[in-house]
Amino acid sequence: MNDTNRMTERSSLQRVLVASSDDSVVNSIRTLVDPGPEARFTIESAGGLVETLEKARASTYDVLLLDLSLDKANGLDMLRTVHSKIDAPIVILTQAGSETLSLQCLEEGAQEYLHKEDLSTLSLRRTLGYAISRHRANDLRLRLEHSDRLACLGQLTAGVAHEINNPATYVLGNLRQIGAVSYTHLTLP
Repeated sequence: MNDTNRMTERSSLQRVLVASSDDSVVNSIRTLVDPGPEARFTIESAGGLVETLEKARASTYDVLLLDLSLDKANGLDMLRTVHSKIDAPIVILTQAGSETLSLQCLEEGAQEYLHKEDLSTLSLRRTLGYAISRHRANDLRLRLEHSDRLACLGQLTAGVAHEINNPATYVLGNLRQIGAVSYTHLTLP
């Protein structure tokens, strides 16, 4: 394989930022998304909330895997902070048995959640891929809605301009006629 093909292949990989202070979780994820011949993802890690935000500001990621036990912080507050500062889909990593918290995270903007104990190659790849696809679809939907609003605004503006232009043309024509008639009456001996 030549260098151009390698560069194209590398650029087509989806970038994943794993925010976890647990090195075993990060290593497990790296192993599960094996950078073999079928690799779709490239993994980077951040060991704390501050580092996660700094890396996300400095670079663009396709998806963020956020460990709710990161920095021993409140999981929902951390998710809100990250969600407000990063424009990427967020997949939550939780402990088994935290279904209520996981569902609250989904309500707060997370795309999906995974239990650390149940990670598998298939579930991880599928979840990351679906999260990215849903985020892109939602982004496209928002852009289309914005374009549609602008198109409606343009039509409304054109209609209003037409409604103003027609009477204005009539009044202007009549004013010219009145001006001509008035001039004629004023100049008569």
